[in-house]
Amino acid sequence: MDARRWKAHSAEVIQEFFHLLDSIPIIQDIHPSNRWNMDETGIMEGKGGMDISY
Repeated sequence: MDARRWKAHSAEVIQEFFHLLDSIPIIQDIHPSNRWNMDETGIMEGKGGMDISY
């Protein structure tokens, strides 16, 4: 892991991230138990398809 990325992971930084995330109106509509498998690529809006990939 890159040193800059490692240093950016403090409790304060992570708490601020979730505070900002929860301030986004579209995120407020998603129940916390349904927020999973999100990463830095973002959130896809709309309804996903039933794609199967191999």
